[in-house]
Formats: sequence, structure tokens, C-alpha cells
Amino acid sequence: MRGATFFAAAAAMLATGSVAAQVDETPPRRIENMGRPVYVAPLLSFTVDDSARRTKVGYGGTLALGTRLLSFAAVEALAYYTKFNDEDDIFVGARTEATGYGGNLLLFPLPGAMRDVFLLAGAAYNDVRNHPLTVDGVVGLADYDSTVYDLGLGYLGAFDLFGNPAALRVEAKYRLDDHGEPDLGDGSDDRFGDVVLSAGFMFPLFYRPPPPPPAPEPIAVVAVADADNDGVLDDVDQCPDTAYGASVDATGCTPAPAPEPVCAPVGDNGEVDLSGCAAGDVVVLRGVTFEFDSARLTADAQTILDGVVAALQAAPEIRVEIGGHTDARGSEAYNQRLSERRAASVRDYLVDHGIDGARLTAVGYGETRPVADNDSEEGREQNRRVELTVM
Repeated sequence: MRGATFFAAAAAMLATGSVAAQVDETPPRRIENMGRPVYVAPLLSFTVDDSARRTKVGYGGTLALGTRLLSFAAVEALAYYTKFNDEDDIFVGARTEATGYGGNLLLFPLPGAMRDVFLLAGAAYNDVRNHPLTVDGVVGLADYDSTVYDLGLGYLGAFDLFGNPAALRVEAKYRLDDHGEPDLGDGSDDRFGDVVLSAGFMFPLFYRPPPPPPAPEPIAVVAVADADNDGVLDDVDQCPDTAYGASVDATGCTPAPAPEPVCAPVGDNGEVDLSGCAAGDVVVLRGVTFEFDSARLTADAQTILDGVVAALQAAPEIRVEIGGHTDARGSEAYNQRLSERRAASVRDYLVDHGIDGARLTAVGYGETRPVADNDSEEGREQNRRVELTVM
């Protein structure tokens, strides 16, 4: 029964987290930067106790102090207090109380819209007072200490508090109390299994907003002799009679018109230049590959996408569609899903590296738009591709 309660609560939080993340996929501040260097998380808790305890549900709170080690992991120290209602008011005025001190590891394994869902594993020293016990059929009270182990699922929802980042935190945990005393409770077991549901907030400590960019250094202007104002000094100007202020080359002469910039493909070193791209232009991201039968990017693909990040930052007016394509091996439905996942993986990478998600659209085309013959390995390799289409 306790396990069913835990899984029902965890599933409800996972669904809530998914909907909230889809509403705001590009919050003004990523939560993973909020816990650096330190965060504090006050939580209220509701405990569905093991029936063998001979108590009723418990109420209390938890205070956690932690830090975000990596974008996908955080550690925290915690203290908690729980007060249980006495079953059938056997002992008037002697409520069961539990105080604990321990730590948690939080892991954030999911990408994209589910990136703020976390897994929780923890352990704590547990000090319990006035707990029911049964000795030879007689019910009494006892104090004990034990080790408890927590395993759970939670979600963080970002919001701004007076201009500073904060987060709503909800979690559901299964707590194993390894007390080792078979006389405790109804005397049926030497372990208790409780479900703890918690909700509260997470706030960063010592938060500092990023500093503004430095002002550019002033450029000293030196007066020079330049009669035709073409930027070439008169003593080296080979065409001193050009039109006043005309654009010239290093010799002072009017150069041949420069070619218009073109929409460049990915270069040999992974560089991408979108400065010459217009609506409808397509850049094939050769080298953006994935692990077999997966949407996980390879290391080489991440290097090329770093070049795409630089190109999009250099052309902030450009919006692109990220198109995923597969070869014809496998079913059409499978290839369609795989291409959608791969396009979304590329979009998530670009967003995580500073590109505004509003400029990016991820679309999967499956095997519907081949550019080569699917009967040869070379042709299939060309068909497995990711494209940027300028919108």
C-alpha cells in the first residue's frame, strides 16, 4: 500500500513537471546555475507511515543546504523533524517524534523539457522518541535511533522572486527505517517503510547577477593628410583623384566589386558562416552524427554544433528550422520518431549553449526527403543528416 502511494505521487509530480517545462522551455535563468555556490531549501512534509508502526500520519518539515556540483548533479545536507499522531490516542500527550540529520544526492538525467525532474537518493541518522512497541502483547513507548534510507523523485519549477531566481520544489520519497528492533510498533517487523511527500522552495544564497560587459576602449583619432578622404594617406595613394570619400583598396584605387556573400556549408574545421544566408537557404550539417539507434550526440557532432552556436550568435536576426532526416532502413514510423528526437537533441544543445529557443524550430522528416540512393551505404550515409533551413 505504501509503495502504491509513493508511485502514484511520483507519477503525478512527473506529469506536473512535464507540463510546466513545456510552458517555459527557455526561462530567464537556468535552475542548474541557481545552486552555485550554495542554495537553501525549506520544505513542509506529510508522512504516510508504515501500518506496523501503530501510529497515524505524520507532519513536519525539512531544511536542506546544498550546492549544484554539475549541471546534472547536486549534493545537500539536511535536517528534518516529523511528529506522528498516536493511533487511537493510546498515549495521551506522548506523541511519537522523529528527528534526523543526513544528506541527499540529486541527479537530473533527463534532457529538454524534462531537465528539471530529478532522482533523489539519501541516508540519515534517525532519532525517534515515544514510539509504540509491543512486548508480550502489552503496548508501551520506547526511544530508539536508526539509519533511514530515502529513494525518490522530484521536480523544480523556476520563478523570479524580487528579481532573483528561485524554484518551487516538490518530491515524493520512499523512506526505509532500518531500526532492527522487532518489538517496535506491532512487533511484526524490524524495518518500517514510510512514504514522505514534501513541498517547498529553493533559494540561492550569495546570488550575484552576471556583470555587464565592459565598455569599449576609446579609439584615438590621429589627423592624417588624405586629400580625397578615401582612407589612404596621400604619400602612398596611387589614385589621388578618386571621388571624395570613395571606397578604395590599400593602394587608394577603386577595387573590383566584392562578390556577394553566400550561404556557406560546414567547413573542414567545423566553422559555419550564416552571414550570407537568406530565407529558404539550407545548410547541411555534415558531421553532426549520433550514437547508433539513438538521439545522443557524438563528440564530433558537439564540436560542429559549437561552430553553429558561434554562427547564430554572429547573426542574431536569423531564425532556423532544424530538420532531422534518416535513411530508409527500418519502418517509416520508427524513422519519423527517430528524426524528431534527433532534431530536438540538436535544438536542446544549441539552447543549452546560449541560443534563444524562440529562434529555433525542430522538425523531423524521417525518410521522406532523401538526397541520395538508399540502396548503397554511401547514399544512406548522405540521407542520414541534419539540416538548418533559414526561416
